[in-house]
Amino acid sequence: MSKKETGLHILEIELTNKCNLNCAHCYVDRSLSKEMPKEKVCELIDDAADAEVTRLVFTGGEPLLSSNLFDYAQYARKKGIKSLFLLTNGLLINETNIEKLHLFDEIQISLDELPSTQPSIRKDYLKKLEKTFSLLRKNNVFFLFFVTLNKKNYMDIEKFISYAKEQGANIAFNCLIPMHPELNNLTLSHKELYSSLTQLIEKQKLNSHVLCNHHFRFLIDREKRSDLLSLPKNRIVGGCLAGIAAAYVCVNGDVYGCPFLKVSAGNVFEKKFFDIWENSSIFNSIRNRWGYTGACGKCQFVNMCGGCRAVSYIKNGSITGSDINCIKGISNVD
Repeated sequence: MSKKETGLHILEIELTNKCNLNCAHCYVDRSLSKEMPKEKVCELIDDAADAEVTRLVFTGGEPLLSSNLFDYAQYARKKGIKSLFLLTNGLLINETNIEKLHLFDEIQISLDELPSTQPSIRKDYLKKLEKTFSLLRKNNVFFLFFVTLNKKNYMDIEKFISYAKEQGANIAFNCLIPMHPELNNLTLSHKELYSSLTQLIEKQKLNSHVLCNHHFRFLIDREKRSDLLSLPKNRIVGGCLAGIAAAYVCVNGDVYGCPFLKVSAGNVFEKKFFDIWENSSIFNSIRNRWGYTGACGKCQFVNMCGGCRAVSYIKNGSITGSDINCIKGISNVD
């Protein structure tokens, strides 16, 4: 199989697990401080360029704590990477490095609480960040807020969108995945998830600056569902991208389908990335949606959804089991 036929569209590289924050819902293992060796990062950038990935993401920890971040960005540009993203908490953006941020197509800044709210899962630093937002606007650096919806903030979707507009940013939404048991009481219920997605889809259709690509979207968006139903039913046409079109390389070299699915498909310090991507039994199991068990395996929409493999693993101990967060039962879709 040619590297350009593997279907890899998004590659995330965890440059370091060091961070200047300690958020309750973080998926990064920071038990031992590490930074990925420079030669390995450059090798992965080569792989991304060879695969003609749509999006290469530098993440962490806090990637701005990586000593070679901008060297990597320059190298990625020289290799012809199509879109280069930086996922950061934004606190280390300043006058010294602002010009270098033009190397990136987009700066993604995590935002889970509004200025007027009492922080619950993330340190209250938004007032400090507003200086950063001003600096980004002043220097014409494109940025996007990334919001993780949970029981504490899902009622504020409209306020988040208004705040993003005020700050001159795009905004994207995801839903909390309980990586730790203590986060279970913050996870959206089925009704809360349905309500949130319904509102987001309506907002997205009216505002191109609002993004939501949740794998359950088609259950609410009739137009999206109609488009997907017109495609071949014997191949994957949508839904969760983990291990199918996206991969995440941890700082220790472990390759995951996504940062939330903590099941290693292999390690890049032991095997070549594309050997893992193409031949891993973990990834091949994820790609065989028709072999899923439980409700996901029996669902007529498995080719356009597939459920969340991280939720299946966390709740069922299986990467091919059911997504217990499925809203099909309350979405009036047969």
